[in-house]
This record gives sequence, C-alpha cells and structure tokens, in this order.
Amino acid sequence: RIDRPKALEKLSAFSLERGEQFLLPLARCAAAAGARQLTVKGQSALNVNFDGAPFSKEELEDPYGALFIEDAEPRLRHFAAFLLGALRTRPRDVLVSSGRADRRFRLRTVGLEGESVEPDGSRDVRTTIDVRWGPLRWFKAAGPAKAAAREAWVMTPAGFTVDGAAPQRRPAPARLVRIQERGGLRLRLEAHDDPAETLITFCSFGVAVETVKTLLPDGQVRAWVNDDAFTLTASQSAVVEDAHRQKALDAVASADAG
Repeated sequence: RIDRPKALEKLSAFSLERGEQFLLPLARCAAAAGARQLTVKGQSALNVNFDGAPFSKEELEDPYGALFIEDAEPRLRHFAAFLLGALRTRPRDVLVSSGRADRRFRLRTVGLEGESVEPDGSRDVRTTIDVRWGPLRWFKAAGPAKAAAREAWVMTPAGFTVDGAAPQRRPAPARLVRIQERGGLRLRLEAHDDPAETLITFCSFGVAVETVKTLLPDGQVRAWVNDDAFTLTASQSAVVEDAHRQKALDAVASADAG
C-alpha cells in the first residue's frame, strides 16, 4: 500500500520549481478541460474561474489520484499539480467548486493531510477556485503567481486573462513569419533579432515549459511550438527528450526552410 501523505510530500517537493507557479498547471488543466475562458483576479484572495468540463464529486474527493495512475487524464494530472504547487505557498485554504445544479460540489483543503468535499449551493456553472492567505503571505504569493502566468501563458486561448488582460505576448505583424498547425502541433514563428541563434519555446496546453537555443541551416527564427502530447519532467520545467520533442524541433526547421 502507498503511504499517501508521504508520497504526496515527496511529489510536492519535485512539482514545479517554485510553488508560486501554480497557475501554470491550472491553465493547462483548464485548457485540457476545453475551457475557452479563464479569469484570474482578486485583492484579498486569488479567485479563478473557468468554463469547460467540470470536476465530478469523485474527482474532487480524490484530487491527487491521477498522480498514481499511468496515462491519467491530463486535466486531472495538471489539477493535482496545481494543488501541490498552491499548497507550497502555505495558504489558509484552497476552495474548488465545480459542477452544475445538484451535482455541484466544493473541495476544501488546507494541506496534504486531507480534504473535505460537500455540496455547493451556488448557481454558478463554471469551476471556481479561491486560494486564500493571510495579508502578508497574500502579498508574497499572489503577485508572483500572476507574474508567472503572464510570462508563461503564451499560447493559451484569448479568453485566458489575468486581472482583465490577456497575458500572451502579441507578435508585431511586421515580425510574424507564419502561424500554422500540423499533426497536433501549433507553431508560431517570428523574425529573430539575433542572426546567430534560434530560440524555441516548448508549450503544453498553451503554457510555456522551457526555451532552448539551436542553430538552423537556413536562417534563424524565434519560435513557439505547442504539443499537448509533450511529456514534462517532474518539475514541469522541461520537456522530456523523446519523439514528440524531436518532432517539434523538426517542425520548426522545416517551417523555416519552407
């Protein structure tokens, strides 16, 4: 049998480079759920809500279950990563409400030791999340969390916003080389200021994972490539070097050559 608290404690230590990055896996979770809108706001607590497939009561009752299942649903795996990251910031509590009508439930957690799930009587049909800290910890955690989202949400849907603004880096029309989709990949290329190197940012569910440097034979570009099938490292700070990663590199090279 797995010692759940000890296993989660170890997973938490390796999940995300910094706990304040918890909005990155949450955006991946929302995108995997088919969300087209996700809003982050709040002055005394961080409030998030998004559309797309809701969580069931059973999923809320076992929010970390996907971490112990091979080939678990990405939506649930990234939700678990969000909770692990958020709890590392030592909030007072994390509340997650999801579902519709009499099938709407609320998860409350204050740490890795356990959670409670109860019916939620609100009429909201979106998934809503509140991360609440005391005043001092709010100042230390919420600002960095929003900043990390603004930096990393580079290919998320336009409806993903932080404090009312879309965080994506908008390419200037004069710099854009092309935007295209091929075989599960979404690719965006711009002209690059440095003729001596190409920069490629790998993204998963629209959220940046890592940026690598390379050299292309036919000219250098600035590229962003998204593949939801990328396998991420335990810290979610890099893409595992496998066939999907190589396919992305080849796509950038061929798109530039084309």
